[in-house]
Amino acid sequence: MKLTRAKYGDIDSIIELHGELSPLAIQTGRKVSREFVKKNLKRAIANNEIFLFKDKQKVVGFCWVSKSLDHFGNEYSDIKVIVISPQYQNKGYGRKMVKHIEKYLCSTDIRLTVLNVNRARGLYRKLGYKPFAEVLRKVK
Repeated sequence: MKLTRAKYGDIDSIIELHGELSPLAIQTGRKVSREFVKKNLKRAIANNEIFLFKDKQKVVGFCWVSKSLDHFGNEYSDIKVIVISPQYQNKGYGRKMVKHIEKYLCSTDIRLTVLNVNRARGLYRKLGYKPFAEVLRKVK
């Protein structure tokens, strides 16, 4: 297994994996737009924000990260999305990906947004992530 930066030629593989999030998005009341995702992926790849986990040449996972400033001017890193292909889940790849991304980010403040329905919440807690804020949402 190898972790690499994504290239434009990887977009279709990423979108295929990103589709794994669609049932989760729909379950939480979100609409899914493939074109919107593709546009954002292109921008994120240009900014070196997407990492791939590959088994030989097959993309089996990806991670979307960014660095930002909070409203006080302090830098923090944001892990926006982590997706591991279902057949590769529960085999340690998610843990490896998070550990690698943490080294890359070199940040003392890393934030990982996780929906309450995400099955990997236990893994993130084992890796030291703790609840930080509560997001309240109203869907009409």
